[in-house]
Amino acid sequence: MYGTWSVISALGTLDVGRDMIDRGAAWLIGRQNQDGGWGETCHSYVDESFAGIGASTPSQTAWAVNALQIAGLGDHPAARRGLEYLKDSQRPDGTWAEPQFTGTGFPRHFYINYHLYRHVFPTMTLATAGDWKIVPGRIPYLRKSETALSSLKEKLTVGGYIFNKKLKGERKYPLVLELEPLLQCNLACAGCGKIQHPNDVLRKRLSLEECIAAVEECGAPCVSIAGGEPLIHDQMPQIVAELVKRKKFVFLCTNALLLEKKSTCSSRRRISHG
Repeated sequence: MYGTWSVISALGTLDVGRDMIDRGAAWLIGRQNQDGGWGETCHSYVDESFAGIGASTPSQTAWAVNALQIAGLGDHPAARRGLEYLKDSQRPDGTWAEPQFTGTGFPRHFYINYHLYRHVFPTMTLATAGDWKIVPGRIPYLRKSETALSSLKEKLTVGGYIFNKKLKGERKYPLVLELEPLLQCNLACAGCGKIQHPNDVLRKRLSLEECIAAVEECGAPCVSIAGGEPLIHDQMPQIVAELVKRKKFVFLCTNALLLEKKSTCSSRRRISHG
């Protein structure tokens, strides 16, 4: 379920693979549960015949509905029923319940319950339900909140990078660098192995210079900064600024708990420096 949504999202962003998007959407529609939602258990890693089979969950339903939206099927009865499932299963406080472990650490060995998945993805899917613009002959796209690689400049940059690699005869090359400047986090999610490292390891940080050196050595046009929690890193604003200066597309994977504080501190520094 997660993989199908991810691939459809990527193909839709690049505006390619219409036939693959259609096949993926048809598979999702065929796997919808009677209650309007979608679900899949981790047993599908053991037996592929279980793919797309399981009790409905908010996060997996959101992935399926969003995939249908990207495929141009936002008004399809299956998508509308999925949205109704998300609305009906929302709790009075605005959140959703999802006790299932649907995240994968290592298939067949360790699985994760990402506690924010059940809140973030349904909210995103419901919020953008009416924002998909249909253009004949073209894969739908969002009117208001374009995805990270949706601007023409970004598409041309990444496309140019791939084209140059192919001209040089390079069959394998990186598109995204996963940069982890630290392992420390401000949450203690069950099942996360990183926070179980000794304190001397958790206190370690990659310096600004080390981060830039890694990015330049890799050469990928996109950099995903994770951790741990990247906003704990004192030099994160400088790291991001240097990557943007080098025309990299930066994805900051954060739980956002420190976002307001960091934004305020950054604004104060800009003001104090004139």
